[in-house]
This record gives sequence, C-alpha cells and structure tokens, in this order.
Amino acid sequence: YLGIGTTSPASHLDVVGSMRLRTAAGYYIYNASNQFRAAFHDNGSMTRIFADGNGSTAHMTFNGGNVGINTTAPDSKLTVYNDTTGITGLVKLWTSTANNTAADGGAIEWVGSADKTAVGAKIAATRVAAGAFMDLRFYTGRNTDSDHEKMRILTDGKVGIGTTTPTKTL
Repeated sequence: YLGIGTTSPASHLDVVGSMRLRTAAGYYIYNASNQFRAAFHDNGSMTRIFADGNGSTAHMTFNGGNVGINTTAPDSKLTVYNDTTGITGLVKLWTSTANNTAADGGAIEWVGSADKTAVGAKIAATRVAAGAFMDLRFYTGRNTDSDHEKMRILTDGKVGIGTTTPTKTL
C-alpha cells in the first residue's frame, strides 16, 4: 500500500488532500476481471465520460457549458439523445411519496430573472391516489400570485382551465 498524505493507507493508492493527474490519453477504469467500466477523456475542447459498454461511445459530454447525454454535440444546456423508435422515457422525475393528498409531487420550473426563487412558470405532477396516480398542473405568472395555477388535468381526464376542481373533459 502507498499512502500520500497519510501514514495508514487503506488501499493500494490512498491520497489524502488534493491531487492532480495529467495525461493526453484519458483515464480508464477496469474491474477485477480486467473488463472496461469507465473512462474520462478530455481532448482540449470537450470532456467526455464513458461508462460500461466497450468505451467507444461517450455517455456524457461536457462542452462549452453544455451537457450532453448520449451525444458528443450538446447544443443546449442539456441535450439528451435517443436513437430508438417508439415513445421512450428520456427524463424521469421521481418523487417517492405515499401521501395521496395532492400536496406532494415533482415539478419542472422556469425562472426568468436573476432571482432563482422567482418561478415564472411551472408544470407539476401531484400524487392524488395510491398506485402513482398523479394530477398534472400548469402554472404561469410569479409563484407569489394568487392565481398562479392556470390549468389542471385530473387522473380521470377532466380538464380545468381557471379552476382547480374541473368537472368535465374537453
């Protein structure tokens, strides 16, 4: 065992403190059976992370402040690429709750100012019944407005615009 910054290393190489590694080829991780598991590579303009597989396809790419998942050319802050046909879940928001009171759920929020708490628009899903039944709610305007929620779709298909208790389908 080799310890740097420690007199009692707990692994073959145990570094306590800052560390800097330099290479032009990247860093590769293999398991005990010498099978490829992950790699980190930077070619000077982008950083790529490879995981599992054979190491030939980057799973994450960091390029100019953009992040790509399954693409080496992200053109927005987050680009997720999928080349399979059919309807496939690309992003999953998971809220683990057993509360069926419509008070718990998950949301996507948009902020249009320097104040990160000033949510200007939001789409939320709230759990209303066991079995992961969730209503879908749409909000516009500041999160402090009393009429912030503009539309709600209930699990039974009823849609309300301007009301939180719709009674009819469209």
